[in-house]
Amino acid sequence: MDRNIAEAMVDILYQVQREVGYTFSFDELYATAVQTRRKADLNGKDDEYIPVLFENELKDLVMRNRINLLGKWRIENGLQMCRANG
Repeated sequence: MDRNIAEAMVDILYQVQREVGYTFSFDELYATAVQTRRKADLNGKDDEYIPVLFENELKDLVMRNRINLLGKWRIENGLQMCRANG
C-alpha cells in the first residue's frame, strides 16, 4: 500500500470519527484495516479501492456496536427484543 492510500485512510478515519461521534480504539482500527485489505483482496480490488471500503467498514463497525449496545441495554432493563407473532 502506498503512502497516499495510507494518508487517505487517516483522513477518512478522522472524518468518520467526527461524523458519527465515535473514537475508534487501536484494536478496532487494526482489525478494520486488516478486514478491509482482506475484502479488497477477495474481491480482486486494487489499493485505490481501499479508502472507499475502509470508510464503509468503519461506519459498519459503529452501527454494529450501537445495535449491540442497544440490545444489551434492552436485555438489562427487561425489555422485550421483538414481539413474536400471535
